[in-house]
Amino acid sequence: LVSWRPMTSTKPAVREAAEPVSPEPAIAASTGKRRLLPRAERRAQILSAAATAFAQRGYSDTSMDEVANRAGITKLIVYRHFGSKSELYQAVLESVFGRLAEVLIERIPDMVGHGAVPGSLMAVAREQPDAMRLLMVHSAREPEFSELYLRYEAVSLSVAATVLGDTGAPELDRWQARLLAEFVAGGILNWVDDGDPARDEEVVKRL
Repeated sequence: LVSWRPMTSTKPAVREAAEPVSPEPAIAASTGKRRLLPRAERRAQILSAAATAFAQRGYSDTSMDEVANRAGITKLIVYRHFGSKSELYQAVLESVFGRLAEVLIERIPDMVGHGAVPGSLMAVAREQPDAMRLLMVHSAREPEFSELYLRYEAVSLSVAATVLGDTGAPELDRWQARLLAEFVAGGILNWVDDGDPARDEEVVKRL
């Protein structure tokens, strides 16, 4: 079986600048006032800002300055958490993949045969729409970051194949599994962009 458990990255670790234990001071972009955030909360803020920037502009056209501006902090603080743009992009993918795995594991006992995977995809897409689009669409086009996409794809195809059953023709089985997986993923992303959140459960039941 294909595992949802995120793998430890095989890329060399990038040493980060020393991080204070106390909350970090920063200037809020909207108010100009100093804000203090614990390290974990600041990291989440940076990941969210980065996901939006990468989803809108693409990896190549997004700078660390833009991520810092979106987060309302200085570039120095971004580099305290992430040593490079590639490390930041990878962290966005790992974070949303981990969240997806967490939600799926929580839902499976109560939703076997009743949309556990579409329901999990919908839930996380509502929480992190830009990060999910990076994982489900953009990362497939970035060879440097394809590892997590390939793991996501393998799980999606495995689940789709289980739902559809075995036709006895391997080539047909692979084709229909991919078609179903892409239909579900694309449908959820399109619905999150334009659909009413109050009808999410109805949409999940139709997928």
